[in-house]
Amino acid sequence: MEQQERKGKNQGEKAYLLRKEIKRRLAEQRVLLPETGGYLIPEDNEQTLKFQQEQLKDLLPYANVHNIFDLELEHGPYYLDYTRNGKYLLLGGRKGHVAILDWKAKNLLSEFTIKDRIRDICWLHNETLMAVAQRKQVYIYDNAGIEIHCLKQHLHPNSLEYLPYHYLLVTLDNLRGILRYHDISLGQIIVEHKTGGNSGVLLRQNPSNGVICLGHNSGQVTMWTPNLSSPAARLQCHPSSITGLAVESQGRYLASASADCRVRVWDLRKYGMLREFFTPNVVPAGSLDISQRGLMALVCGDVVQVWKGWDKEKPKVPYMKHFIKGKGVGCRLRFAPYEDFMGIGHSNGFSSVVVPGSGESNFDSFEANPYESKKQKREAVVRSLLEKLPPDMITIDAEKIGTIDTASKEIKEKEKMEEMKEYEQKAWKKKKKRLREEGEIPEKEDKSYIKVKQKLRAKNMDNARKLFASKLREHEEIEKDLEFLNQIEGKFDPINALLADKTGEK
Repeated sequence: MEQQERKGKNQGEKAYLLRKEIKRRLAEQRVLLPETGGYLIPEDNEQTLKFQQEQLKDLLPYANVHNIFDLELEHGPYYLDYTRNGKYLLLGGRKGHVAILDWKAKNLLSEFTIKDRIRDICWLHNETLMAVAQRKQVYIYDNAGIEIHCLKQHLHPNSLEYLPYHYLLVTLDNLRGILRYHDISLGQIIVEHKTGGNSGVLLRQNPSNGVICLGHNSGQVTMWTPNLSSPAARLQCHPSSITGLAVESQGRYLASASADCRVRVWDLRKYGMLREFFTPNVVPAGSLDISQRGLMALVCGDVVQVWKGWDKEKPKVPYMKHFIKGKGVGCRLRFAPYEDFMGIGHSNGFSSVVVPGSGESNFDSFEANPYESKKQKREAVVRSLLEKLPPDMITIDAEKIGTIDTASKEIKEKEKMEEMKEYEQKAWKKKKKRLREEGEIPEKEDKSYIKVKQKLRAKNMDNARKLFASKLREHEEIEKDLEFLNQIEGKFDPINALLADKTGEK
């Protein structure tokens, strides 16, 4: 009996220690994030390029098979955007159709039609608010399709981008070439930049530092920040107009496509070209995107290509290829965050295709949680507002933030004076614009009016010189009179003056 009791105690202790060890290892795994993503691995004499979506359905888990689908819609071509956690999908047709979907559960949350043309669409901080670039202004809608705001200052918007860490909505006025930053938490425009006429056609953000990359018809890519009125950097990427832009999630590489059917990859650490590809079927790439794990996708007409390993060496063939024949021309593609899927918006609707190895398999619940509850969602919104970064922290070199400024006191004072001078010039420009609107200053001054102003200015300068000379003569006469009065009062000795005159003559 005693031996059996001892054996039972030993087995209980072993089971307890085993459970404790299992809990410890599970905790370590949660910290180390051991999940790894997988790619397509071909067998002998096979190419991943030839795998079709129907063939991949037999290899996927049952939960992911239903995520490969096509939606036939009539109001295309369609723009699309995923939420940061990859759970919700936003579709916007150019003819005014807007739809919100839980694309994994195939649940249509909301759908409404706008009696206006849609040029771009994007989510704001979460799935409760969205921004829609319409023909004249930018409108804010909630997830029920109710219009919340009309941003009348954002005229003729062509592209939209949202910076989640700064709560900034960035719009591009393609008619006048104006880049606007709008703080949605304060409800006011932070700054406006003139990008140089109507040359800007594309707008993409750098996810690592919040810098806005703008593609131009001249083949240039300019990088903008709110605290600089001129581009922080310029890249002459192509000899022809830019048709597609994409920036890697870590901000190391920039991919650009042009009308000459070329796709180039640029290293943003040294601003040099890294790779060059040619688009298929002699059709320029209409849209580019780079996944979380570094797969680059581009759509050329009705062909979608996915490239792998382009950052290390130039691959000979694409990683995957997908045809959207019979569905029209592709308009926009985006990778779904934390999922191995990609969404393609085309003229006949929307397609969701699987791309193994594209999504990040480990997620940070404090950053973007695909399984968040209502309470966690509320707390995330409050926390993000408390941790909102000021627009001045957007810079190309993010490593400089938090370092010590070693400049001398004279240089700092000079920079401060220059900033004050620039601020005064901007204030005077605003005041001059207001006076012109009120009619106190003519809008256009002809040459005759300018000549009259110059003559009046010269005449006023002459009068000022004459007045100054007359005042100077009066002052000299007053000094002589005071000196004469001092002589009369006895302070002047005539004998000493006579002796001084005689000595002077000798």
